[in-house]
Amino acid sequence: MNTHELFWNQLDLIQNVLHLDDKNFASFFELTSSEYLKLKSTKTYPKVSSLDHFCKRLKVSQSQLFEGDINYMNLKERFLSTPNELPYRYRYGALSKSRTIINLFNYIETAYGLKLKLALIEQLGIPSYLLDSPEHQININLITDLCHLLQKIGFTKSEFVNLGLASFYTNYGNSFGQYLRKHRNIEEMFDDLCSNLSHEFEKNFSYKLEHINDNNIIVLAKPTEQAKELLGTHLVGTPDACLTKQGVFATFPRYLGYQYSKVEKTHCLYENHSLTKYSINFY
Repeated sequence: MNTHELFWNQLDLIQNVLHLDDKNFASFFELTSSEYLKLKSTKTYPKVSSLDHFCKRLKVSQSQLFEGDINYMNLKERFLSTPNELPYRYRYGALSKSRTIINLFNYIETAYGLKLKLALIEQLGIPSYLLDSPEHQININLITDLCHLLQKIGFTKSEFVNLGLASFYTNYGNSFGQYLRKHRNIEEMFDDLCSNLSHEFEKNFSYKLEHINDNNIIVLAKPTEQAKELLGTHLVGTPDACLTKQGVFATFPRYLGYQYSKVEKTHCLYENHSLTKYSINFY
């Protein structure tokens, strides 16, 4: 099968997923149905201007179109969702709050520019109001999809960790950061984080404080039964999303004035372990 045939097969798939007739689908290219069907019958590429209009209408890139790299479920949800509605993919099993996604986008804008941030928001199909408050309910798919897009454009493991580390600068001056700084010591803080605070922000994982001494803490993270049931998977999250959490854990000692903190994973859910074990070193 040559590239022209692959391209037209891709268009057929999109048309079928969106349940559009030839007339409506052709209008996405600013073509009549007869013009569109003529191109289709000869397996000829539409003009660049027509392709641009089609891609803008469906919020996909030309490279995605030609490479067949399109998430059909997301495409359908974006197309069928009403304006300012969170796509269903991010609504079911909504055990997270929007605080984390806001922190991630803040860092992306600061480190890589507003243009990339807006492009990612458009690709995800999320409404702008979602980033106005840290209290919106979402599911973990939004974070994993964002991480997938970043991985595709070349993000490294260290950059994903930096995404999580940047939450310190967002949270330090707000009510959450102020609350963390009130803890008398790091053991009290992590006990509170694992037993109480984590449930306020997300219920995808349960956290347990396994070990603590003067310069090391070990925290266990395991998917909750509720998350596995609602999301329909035993493998909640992704390796890249896990790296951002690794960065977040590294920030907590810094709220109490520790100058150095670093996190390593000694066990990982995504490497055939039953849980993830974060070893947090600090001084």
